[in-house]
Amino acid sequence: MKRYKRHDLVVVKLNKSQIGKAKKAHAKHEKITHVLLCGPYGQLFGTEDFCTKRAITWLEVFPYIFKKRKKIGRAKLSNYESTWDLVGTLITIQDGLSAQYGVQPPPPQFKKQSGCCLLPFRRK
Repeated sequence: MKRYKRHDLVVVKLNKSQIGKAKKAHAKHEKITHVLLCGPYGQLFGTEDFCTKRAITWLEVFPYIFKKRKKIGRAKLSNYESTWDLVGTLITIQDGLSAQYGVQPPPPQFKKQSGCCLLPFRRK
């Protein structure tokens, strides 16, 4: 499966100037500190948690597109807009690669999380 190039998911910490430009481009979002770069497919702006959660999840959900994730301290950006319908684009590309090579990616192996335990209601 090495006939195509897989890209890195990169979480970048923005500097003060970049944060100002990103906030200006995303007027309704107040908390922007990081950007998630998704190779040539696009980018998402948000908090560190927002970007990191997507990087962790998308690495498993899109194994034919992304090979690893990393965090870096700075990057030069030319555009401060989040890519519209980035997830839809990634799904289309993943499905195209699956069909082209005749394989299906394995189901994501998310870590089991503890859920809320509801206790039965007791009458007195």
